[in-house]
Amino acid sequence: MAAKYDGAGEQNKQTKNYILISSNEEAKELFKRIDTNKHNIATLGLDVEAVELGSSWKGVVSIVQIKIQDKPPYLIDIYGSKIDLKATLFNDIMKSEEIEKVIHDPRNDSSMLYETYKTEMRNVFDTQSFQMTVENKCSPILTTRRLQSQRKSLDFIYEKYVGRFPNKTLKDDMKKQMSEDQNLWLKRPLTGEMAMYAALDVDTLLPIRFSMLKHLSDMGDVQRIAFLKTYNELCAESIYTPLPIANAEINIRKKLRERDEAKGLQMLGIELSKKEKKIIRSF
Repeated sequence: MAAKYDGAGEQNKQTKNYILISSNEEAKELFKRIDTNKHNIATLGLDVEAVELGSSWKGVVSIVQIKIQDKPPYLIDIYGSKIDLKATLFNDIMKSEEIEKVIHDPRNDSSMLYETYKTEMRNVFDTQSFQMTVENKCSPILTTRRLQSQRKSLDFIYEKYVGRFPNKTLKDDMKKQMSEDQNLWLKRPLTGEMAMYAALDVDTLLPIRFSMLKHLSDMGDVQRIAFLKTYNELCAESIYTPLPIANAEINIRKKLRERDEAKGLQMLGIELSKKEKKIIRSF
């Protein structure tokens, strides 16, 4: 049985808030169960805690968090237990079209997972891209390009779609600790705060997805089609892909969309930035 932690790194097998995976054998068994039951699981939450998240040469993966409906979050202690995800079915599951992976802003997570484990991600539901699309469709001034600098935090999105964020005090305290100690996620044993923070992040993803899908279902057909076109483009742009042809197609769609958005701003008499003017001139 995987050890669990509660408090300042103390082992406590009665904790129901998360399950700590602390060996290669436990990791293999977890992903084998997920793969075997993928027809029943359908959707899982995913998050990564790391030092220098997104850096291909300085970054170190600390924990990978997995959330399955009706189960406590699994915290896979990559760094502390020297777990090799390549020796498990993790990559098969991430690449599977049968299991939807719910992530909040996967840009850095997907990049680091690929650089570290050659993980390719498919069938991803990105809560950040969804929120950006909502804002974009509410106002033509909020172009997808301009919204890149206005990305929303996980707790903001949770409170918008679900309700009061659970344990906001813990979230804020951990953010402060991470800003003061850049190597916090390399410390072992994990403190209770670290483990609870990691569990909390991934635990909120599935309720957000549920509420977002309700928001989508409330749209009319024409509105939904336009929404999904933009959302799918933003989501594809947020997921790292090593395939040159796929990257080229994604970039072409992005440039065309940003050109059309800039032209729309121009028609409304809104002052364009230098980059927006350059985008229009480039075509």
